[in-house]
Amino acid sequence: MSKKFMQFFGMFLLAGGLFLTSCTDDTIDPTPTAATVSLGTGAGFISANAEIETGSNFAVNVIATSGTNPMKAITIYKDNIAIDFNDLTYNGSDATSNPALLFNTDKTSLNWEIGLMGDAADGSHDYKFEILDDNGLTNSVTINIITKTTATPLDKTLMGVLFNQAGPAGKGGLDLDDGLGLGSANALVEIRDMGIDCGLPDASNWRKQIGSANSADMRKVNLTALPAFTFAATVSKEAILEAYTTGTVLGNGMTDNCDPPVSVNDVSDPVVVGDMFVVFSNSKYYLIEVAKLNPTTMDNLDNYEMNVKY
Repeated sequence: MSKKFMQFFGMFLLAGGLFLTSCTDDTIDPTPTAATVSLGTGAGFISANAEIETGSNFAVNVIATSGTNPMKAITIYKDNIAIDFNDLTYNGSDATSNPALLFNTDKTSLNWEIGLMGDAADGSHDYKFEILDDNGLTNSVTINIITKTTATPLDKTLMGVLFNQAGPAGKGGLDLDDGLGLGSANALVEIRDMGIDCGLPDASNWRKQIGSANSADMRKVNLTALPAFTFAATVSKEAILEAYTTGTVLGNGMTDNCDPPVSVNDVSDPVVVGDMFVVFSNSKYYLIEVAKLNPTTMDNLDNYEMNVKY
């Protein structure tokens, strides 16, 4: 083979190599993208931060479209903790898992109605709806839900007088519904006086203690738990309920009226003006405040003036 041919052949190979190189696809694969996620704005759905009634349920419409890879699962979080699936519904049916795996067309285009159980207490919580794809990428949308109890107006505010149980007949108990003084054993009363201590002189034997009656439950308002609580500022049933649930449970006791003693539930310490109690009876919560104490020294006409709200 001649030298000239070898030179020509070498040039041909070089040109071919350059041609092949120039025809190679040098496009770089794009960075994988996660799914897009949003909340629908249709009627009946929450799509942005909102305030709802405490204990009520709410619904969202999660709309998602796959990115580079198919979608794999959806997870619903409350304050970054996956919600118990028992508190969720998917498209009107009880959820069976959270996260929930996606199948068929849901892997590329998802449109789910998700029902959630609102919080049972007043507060603020973040709810996140997250989509995971087959490549491990995630995207999410988050809303803040405030649960708030709507104040229920009080039914009545009144004043009643409760007498020493050892005093006037038929006045040792108090009907909190209308402030009437009735007998301590009357079926209509919710609280009663504890009478006198027979071991003390007549001038100082009034015990100044009250107890519940007829299966009512009485607790003392705990001002350590509710330091700003006042009778005057209480304007809702929810405020009275809170005073009851945080209240101090009272022990039981016995009367001592120089007669056979009677067992009484929820007996207070000797009361002072300003003491407050909540009484639960017949599905009502009564807030009572000792407005005035009127002790007597010559008879048993001692009495309390009670402010009542319910």
